[in-house]
Amino acid sequence: MCALPNTADSVNRALTFCIPSFGSSTFLIETLESIRRQSEPCFAIVCIGGAPTQAISEYCEKYNWIRLECMDPDPGMVTCWSRAADLSTTDFLCFLADDNTVTPSYTEEMTAFLKSHVDVDFVFCSQNHMEPDGAIDEAKTAVFNQQFGRDELTPGPIEDDAIHSLIERSSIPLESSVFRRSVWSRFGPFEPESRGAFDIHFIFKSLLGGAKAGFTADSMMNFRWHDDAYSSRARQHHLEGRIHTLKDLEENSSEHYPSFFQAKRRHSECRLLRFKLPLAKRISHSIRLSLNGYLLDVGKQNLAWALGKSG
Repeated sequence: MCALPNTADSVNRALTFCIPSFGSSTFLIETLESIRRQSEPCFAIVCIGGAPTQAISEYCEKYNWIRLECMDPDPGMVTCWSRAADLSTTDFLCFLADDNTVTPSYTEEMTAFLKSHVDVDFVFCSQNHMEPDGAIDEAKTAVFNQQFGRDELTPGPIEDDAIHSLIERSSIPLESSVFRRSVWSRFGPFEPESRGAFDIHFIFKSLLGGAKAGFTADSMMNFRWHDDAYSSRARQHHLEGRIHTLKDLEENSSEHYPSFFQAKRRHSECRLLRFKLPLAKRISHSIRLSLNGYLLDVGKQNLAWALGKSG
């Protein structure tokens, strides 16, 4: 492990990339290379669960802007991400998984936005759809951003009356956002029990807690779609975390949000029936949801499970 240097050069580095990883990460060096190519210098803190490969260790040792932190035994992705953020000391920080990349202007443009809009707590941008080999698919990128309503947003600070729409459409991607340190101090660390849904938990909690968001339409973050990604490998685990997240938000929000989060939670609980569950749990879960008015959805999801269509 190497500490980030306290040199004159470090004064000009306003942003830290917080990266969780695993010892044998396939794409981590590619991720770090995209950070090395930034038009404005920045830091990276890589928090690895387990032991890194020799190639990763050697790469990180080459550059004084990378801090490599190893946690063994592996505490899990969410804890690694929080640990990296806690170690950051720059004015701004962002989160990037070890299989994704950013375009060269990301640091410069995102920090410039926050410097010119002092009332904005964090800024997010659009995402590119990246194939496993690193190629950007423009058509899928357009669909990607339409799906989350980012194509309908006006660049600049987000008005308060648009917050509900951002939450309803999950428009804000954690990995395409840059935060002021104060946001992490107020709303971090990430919730381990949220599992793969920790990102929406943190974003929604920040918005509902009064954090002001900004938007830039440029697609400067590349999200890689591949079969070995966590969201592809652990769908049930991810869904269980989402249910926990929605329940927590339902219980700790006001105005019209509790009913909104409750409806989303019920839908996710129905989808859980698509996965393999102990028979007693499947029966009790189905009965409870049916009594709450989800009889038709329960039937559909159990049928999908019986036909082997999980996920």
